[in-house]
Amino acid sequence: MLSATATSGDLREAIEALKAAVDVRSAEGRFALLEKLAADVVRAKPDAIVAHETPALAAAAKATQRIPIIMAPAFERVDGANVTGLVVDRARYAAGVVNLVRDVKGNARRVALLANADDPSSRALLASLNQAAARIRVPVGVARVKTADDYEAAFAQWERLRLQVVLVGPTADARRAADLALRYRLPAIALGSGFVEAGGLASYSISSKELAARTMTYVARILNGARPQSLPVEPLAAFQLALNLKIARALEVDLPDALLGRADALLQ
Repeated sequence: MLSATATSGDLREAIEALKAAVDVRSAEGRFALLEKLAADVVRAKPDAIVAHETPALAAAAKATQRIPIIMAPAFERVDGANVTGLVVDRARYAAGVVNLVRDVKGNARRVALLANADDPSSRALLASLNQAAARIRVPVGVARVKTADDYEAAFAQWERLRLQVVLVGPTADARRAADLALRYRLPAIALGSGFVEAGGLASYSISSKELAARTMTYVARILNGARPQSLPVEPLAAFQLALNLKIARALEVDLPDALLGRADALLQ
């Protein structure tokens, strides 16, 4: 399994349930390592590579055109005779994010995305968010960050611009973003998992259980002899909502009861 950031425990456990040995290689957010990690994976000659997140998928596809690669998931599809798997339904995902912004800050007019500068899929994410936000006439800005200073500068600028909601990209540094959002008293919604546990207000991410179950199906079929080109690429449109009530109280954000009722996880 090749990953740009930490992988879901559900995903690893699902593959291990097939009695398959799983070797996890993660760049832990250091994208410059991905090509080397992908080359190491290919040299190990696995029966299949499960690539978590678009940057890891791109690195794997560059490293081999022979070993089956399973997108688990990709935000942008990568084509190849040896590539199959799951692609996020961007339109539905972006619409859900925009609805969550309105639930958290009903009068929000100034929203921006904090995006990892090394993640090329952030461009497609931003485009999808702006397309969904067009219906409420709220353009989504962006700050592309790499270093700790970049993060500090982004939040300082947003304070001057009186930003109302920040969206934290799925491969941005969740803990650093959560700490800065609290310091600047800015409601933040992460587009990846682990954010509320790191002290963030909310996250809207891919359903880890749905991802694990459907990825396991691809792995099982490939291990049983199916060729990647015979397996259709499928959309993934199951998402999960997590809220941190302690942070909501600290930021004096009044979360609607209907939103609390929809949450898959509530941290007290």
